[in-house]
Amino acid sequence: MKSGKLNIASIYPFPFFIGEGHDTNFSLLSGNKIYSCEEGKINNIVNSQQDRFPEKSMLTGFKSLNIHPENIDYWVFGGKGEVNEKLALNYFFNKFKSKSYDYFKAKKSIKYVNHHLAHSTLAIYGSGFKDGIFLSLDNGGDETFPYDSIWGTFNGCKINTFSKYNKGGWGLSRFHNFLCETIGYLGNQDNGKVMGLAAYGDVKKKLYDELSNFLKISNDGFSVKFLLKHNTIRSKLRLEKLNLDSYQRVKILNTPNPPQELLNITKRYNSLDIAATGQRLVEDYALQIVKNMIRKTNKDKIVCSGGFFQNISFNKRLLDLNLNGVYIPSAPNDAGLSLGAALYVKMLAEKKRPNKVISPYLGPKFSKVEIEKILKDHKLVYKESKNICKDVAKLIKKGKIIGWFQGRSELGPRSLGARSVIADPRKLTNKAKINQFLKKRDWFMPYAPSILADKMNLFFGKFTKTPYMSFALDVTKNQNKIPAGVHVDGTSRPQAVYKDLNEKFYSMIKYFYKLTKVPAVLNTSFNRHGIATIVTPRNAIEHLMNECIDILAIEDFIVFKRKKKIENKEKMIKEKSYIFIEKLMHIINLINNKDFEVIKKDKSILSFLTKNKIKINLRLGRIAFKGESILTKGLSREKLWKILL
Repeated sequence: MKSGKLNIASIYPFPFFIGEGHDTNFSLLSGNKIYSCEEGKINNIVNSQQDRFPEKSMLTGFKSLNIHPENIDYWVFGGKGEVNEKLALNYFFNKFKSKSYDYFKAKKSIKYVNHHLAHSTLAIYGSGFKDGIFLSLDNGGDETFPYDSIWGTFNGCKINTFSKYNKGGWGLSRFHNFLCETIGYLGNQDNGKVMGLAAYGDVKKKLYDELSNFLKISNDGFSVKFLLKHNTIRSKLRLEKLNLDSYQRVKILNTPNPPQELLNITKRYNSLDIAATGQRLVEDYALQIVKNMIRKTNKDKIVCSGGFFQNISFNKRLLDLNLNGVYIPSAPNDAGLSLGAALYVKMLAEKKRPNKVISPYLGPKFSKVEIEKILKDHKLVYKESKNICKDVAKLIKKGKIIGWFQGRSELGPRSLGARSVIADPRKLTNKAKINQFLKKRDWFMPYAPSILADKMNLFFGKFTKTPYMSFALDVTKNQNKIPAGVHVDGTSRPQAVYKDLNEKFYSMIKYFYKLTKVPAVLNTSFNRHGIATIVTPRNAIEHLMNECIDILAIEDFIVFKRKKKIENKEKMIKEKSYIFIEKLMHIINLINNKDFEVIKKDKSILSFLTKNKIKINLRLGRIAFKGESILTKGLSREKLWKILL
């Protein structure tokens, strides 16, 4: 490979790949400059699966770094599978005005990096660690590298892969996916919801033991196999889920469809306890294989990537091992694959890597001229602030929900102070307000506080570098100062905000600290329910006009709504009402499945019915509650809400 200032363009997956990839993304490296962005964020599609060409993010990258496709030294892709390389890339290079396929083939400048190696390199390259263990773990790679995990050690630029596991993906992540589906969510889509729900339930020992029968640690101790197989019954098409304004393909084409063996076991428990027990089981097994890796290698640092490591509760358990270093990149999911692959090629060519973490702010940025033109085109009321950080801090203190749009967008699933919705963490009602009225998402989902890095010790007993919200931490002090940022189990998923990583965000929080004596703001992703985190100014304006936020702070402009705000008369729902619905749905499912013996013998169910004065007619399939006689057949959570509230 040639060295020097290299221009490396990377696409995941291969543009003509036949399979079920998601989070299509593009990365561009030029010397030390990096651009990386997911196509779904630009197209407003969550877990984008249909964009085989990440065309918008790719062309934006070339424009951002001022590089023409003709100047690319290496093209890097995920696996191509059975696709005819010459036919596909002849068309691709010609379409986007790069040099010819024959040119790159002769130069040996077309590179393929497999799924888990790309995951691993992103973590290794960006960690700043000289050496350590790497582990990549997800649902099963992709069709060209169909394994759920690889692991090994690294030293400098040398990566030593020991093993790959679970061809076809039947491992720990697949187990958690099906656990989601027993509750009624979609696996590989809603795992974060189940993780959030787990904090409201109890770990049931009998359920834990029964579920553990379906998991087996490999003979070498470095992987976990899920022993069941999928139902042969095909998942159903759900056209009722079609919404072109928030298009989620996977939720249209699929319904929850777990193995019957899991349903037979979990039907005796409510969704809260299933989530809690499953989460504990997954954590325990994953932690055991990590401990085995540490004993095998005697290494005291670990880097982790792959979709599994979006599980912040498990990541907390990694910290409890008291290693000298734990690193998870800002994009451990497939959104980071094109960057990881590009960095692998760069690392081999240059035989070096940096000793500091990579910035997560790698996406598009928009100029003042571009932004002001859009504001004028929409005839919006706005003003240019002389001190946007100070002015926004004051607005947050007054109770406003702010759309914060600054600089280059983040890479990965977390909003880290570039495309964020921010609010006052001192007000517990802000969590419910954002969940119910603005983002319109599940009631139990927590929000993260973004905290000045040098003030983390005010809330957490032990300092941990958490610039990407990768870890749940116990809030051991001053919970009362940030109640909206603390989950029901007393944990939080904080972002430690460093001045050198994001000076503007740091400055705004510091002003808020001066005003309130609280060095933190509540932070969630800048997107309404059903679409990906936004990237462009036009998307930000749409959220303002749809009243997803109160005020938009975009670069140095403060933007207000054009229309007079109509007071929201909708009643806020308390968490205990949601918990009530979850437990009642469990009983309704038992009735519909004719599991009458479970109802008659389960003391917790009988106690719940008595306490809430609920009567059941098993013969007619009805429940009576507060004067309502409700038919249970075909009853969903949504319908139950409408009936009871």
